[in-house]
Amino acid sequence: MANQSQQSSQKGSAGKTFSAVTSAINRMSGEEGKANIKLGELFSGVFKKHSKEERERLFTAGLTGTVPDERSMIAEWPRPWFYARVFAVLFLLTAVIYLLLFYLYHLYLTSTMILLAVLMTPVSMVLFLFECNIPRNISLLDCVYMSLVGGVVAMIVSVLVSSLQPAGTDYYTWYGAIISAIIEMIGITILIYTSIKKNNSKYLLNGLLIGAAIGAGFCILENFGRLFSLSAECAYFDENGLVYISYFRPQLFQCWIFSIGTHVVWGALIGAGFVAAKQDGPLTVTAFKNPLSLRFFTTVLLLQIIYLFPLPAGRIWLSYLVPGIIALIGLVLLLFQISAGLRQINRLSNEAWQADAAAMPEEADD
Repeated sequence: MANQSQQSSQKGSAGKTFSAVTSAINRMSGEEGKANIKLGELFSGVFKKHSKEERERLFTAGLTGTVPDERSMIAEWPRPWFYARVFAVLFLLTAVIYLLLFYLYHLYLTSTMILLAVLMTPVSMVLFLFECNIPRNISLLDCVYMSLVGGVVAMIVSVLVSSLQPAGTDYYTWYGAIISAIIEMIGITILIYTSIKKNNSKYLLNGLLIGAAIGAGFCILENFGRLFSLSAECAYFDENGLVYISYFRPQLFQCWIFSIGTHVVWGALIGAGFVAAKQDGPLTVTAFKNPLSLRFFTTVLLLQIIYLFPLPAGRIWLSYLVPGIIALIGLVLLLFQISAGLRQINRLSNEAWQADAAAMPEEADD
């Protein structure tokens, strides 16, 4: 009996702890209401057949005449599907070239594989959030532009800030991980702030998409630089395809798998933080010290520091476990913010209808 009561008290305390953590995550954006994450609906459209009209309607989002009014926005869980098709195609092409390199080493095949590997996850994640953007006020062309320009400028800013560090700085320590995380965050945050200020976005789903697009551009460039430099080292030591792939495999798999919950998601969370801080007003520099945005900044910075922290040598399993946990945490945070964005859409839609209802008696009196 004593053991049973002890086990039930432990379960109760664990349940309370879990409830407290999820409640804290749910309150990050300041939106009220309970998070209702429906993963079944979120992925229900992936395996269904979609018509040509659906594809055309998807790609015209954000163009003139396609942005819906707040009253007609449906605040239900979206059913994105196109991102999965893009991911599947890029994955298949990358896998084919990966297997081919075991038997035929060629520089062109290597560079093609690197390009496909670094594009696969970030591009799919941006398309996923593009399809989840219920306001439909950001076009696919805008996403491409923000990814290209934002990613390049963010990389340049990060490199310039990194060059200000003292010569000989060891980035493979706790101190180095903190410095690296801050340097990367500076460039991405400045570009996300500028893009949200320019678009004057008030929807959390907009902030997630804008931040993800810029984070994806940075992620693609960073991973391409890392893998390309590593491929040069491998080619220098041994031009045999089998040895090359064996040496190259861990970093390639990390690009495939862990990009799903790192820079793209971190950028999305920073964007959501800025939108949560600005609300309906203009975005100003005061957003950087707003408690709502600081929650997101602090969370992203901690995740990035842990992700960059050097792991003990000889324990390869840790190089998969730690980034995997960080990516999983990022995805959970992203789902909670999508839920918050849907609740915001529902609130704004109701307010618009209430404003119309309040104005109708005045028009009737006139």
